[in-house]
Amino acid sequence: MTATLSSVRMNGPALWQFGIWRPDTLLRHSGKARARLTDQAAGWLAEWHLARERLLTPWQAGRALFLLATLALLLSAGFWLMGAAVAPLACLQLAGIGMVLAMWVRHADDRDVIALRPGLLRVERHRAGRVDTVEFNPRWVRVEPDQHDESLVRLSGHGLSVVVGDFVQRQHRRQLADEFRWALRHLDGR
Repeated sequence: MTATLSSVRMNGPALWQFGIWRPDTLLRHSGKARARLTDQAAGWLAEWHLARERLLTPWQAGRALFLLATLALLLSAGFWLMGAAVAPLACLQLAGIGMVLAMWVRHADDRDVIALRPGLLRVERHRAGRVDTVEFNPRWVRVEPDQHDESLVRLSGHGLSVVVGDFVQRQHRRQLADEFRWALRHLDGR
């Protein structure tokens, strides 16, 4: 696997598409207040929330299934009154749609959360209600493409490795990697 340097020049977080840079988060505080902040989520200097784009929320999808079921049952009741036994077929069809919808709802909130502060880079991968967390020392993290420039972004260091960028369009993954690199380079030199 070869790592290539990006031709995109990062002039700072003003050009970021995916992350939020807060250089003054820790500078406003000193002493014990600063130590407390570094133990809380409020102390993150940079954050990336990468989530699946979705047209419907799980609640809206459930309402759509309910409306579809009501319509199908009303139609099957009308056909049953005319002598056609279509109710079992309609129920089987609705059960199939319900199972597919249940699988979709299970993964509707999948996301990656990457947070950075001095001494800690935390990557949380939320998949199907499960959260996998990997923590790195940001001074030793390598940011590289998983296979080629438009592939997923691999963060690795000290024998740990995690791949992020599932929810970023292929052509924007290089920009995401450049944001990670810029933030890691400027972590101490705020």
